[in-house]
Amino acid sequence: MYYLIATNTNVSEAESANTLRGGMSLLREYLLGRGPEKLTAAYEAFRDAHVESQTLDEAYLYEGIALDLLERHDDAIRTFQYLAEPSNGFSEDLRKKARYNEAVSLFRKYTRADLERAIRILDELVEHGPNPTVDALAASPVRALAYAAKANAIAHKTIFWQEYFYPSSEKDDQQMILRRKIDSGPAVRTWFEDAEHIANILVQVHTRVAAINQVWDEVTRRQLKWAIDNARGNTFLNFAKSFLQQPHVVGQNEEEQRREYLDQAFRAFRNSEMILTPGVETLTNLGTVLIELSRQVEARSYLERVIKLNPQYEYAYYRLAESWEKENKKDMVLETLKAFAKVKAPGIRSFKALYEKYSTELAVG
Repeated sequence: MYYLIATNTNVSEAESANTLRGGMSLLREYLLGRGPEKLTAAYEAFRDAHVESQTLDEAYLYEGIALDLLERHDDAIRTFQYLAEPSNGFSEDLRKKARYNEAVSLFRKYTRADLERAIRILDELVEHGPNPTVDALAASPVRALAYAAKANAIAHKTIFWQEYFYPSSEKDDQQMILRRKIDSGPAVRTWFEDAEHIANILVQVHTRVAAINQVWDEVTRRQLKWAIDNARGNTFLNFAKSFLQQPHVVGQNEEEQRREYLDQAFRAFRNSEMILTPGVETLTNLGTVLIELSRQVEARSYLERVIKLNPQYEYAYYRLAESWEKENKKDMVLETLKAFAKVKAPGIRSFKALYEKYSTELAVG
């Protein structure tokens, strides 16, 4: 997902304000792919800015965003929670942005529990219940973007479908998974339909806001369009990859549907790549879709771009190792695992399993 990042700041010309502006410039440079080192420099600038001026509230917000991009999600969440606490005296606008960005940080931890926490926060920001009107969403960019983020979060529930319905049971037995797919299919498809419904509502919102210049500028409209395509991409990708995988239910045409959804996911992510400068998640999603489509060389080109952009982004290393493994290139799998081990210990469950699988070869190396 994206963060609520301002295009400019209205702070004064004081030294701390100049530090903040410098940090924002560095952050944009990083987001444009102009050097991973600029992210750390941006974080340090934001930290220095609020140390220099305790009243420079924006610096706290941007510090939290930088922390999350540095994969320090818990530190980012604490920062956003501090800003969102009413007793700390921050403005309502800043508090809403902090709550939104807290939801993004929770989402990026990729666990079922944190995903549910993110959805609850996004529901609070939407304010108008589970079915807000087009007019209500068009009246508030924060509300509309939170609704788009909710669609994206719902799309990710499919990744954890077995945990939702069978939280304490064995997940590897193929016959058991087949029975679960038959039993849980209607509920999982409801998530797919809910995410698609939200995306369709937001298409109407995007059309409506073209004439509301006083609250929607061009950058924010592009963010909304990006968010719609990104949510759709994840809806198709996660359903295809996590639910329509083997074993297939007889008579459901799952293999054909899986291919169709992967193609639609690829088109949606390509659209989002064209709308805004792609970040690590868009590029990794494109790599993931291409792996599922057995287009490994293309997949690795995206994943290698991610690692250049953010050498700490674990998911890209995991997918890169997975791509090499699908081609039975054990030496390249080991090279990828060793490269990430120099960064930090793996946190993704499936990535940890990959390290365990190759533990003997890694120990010898």
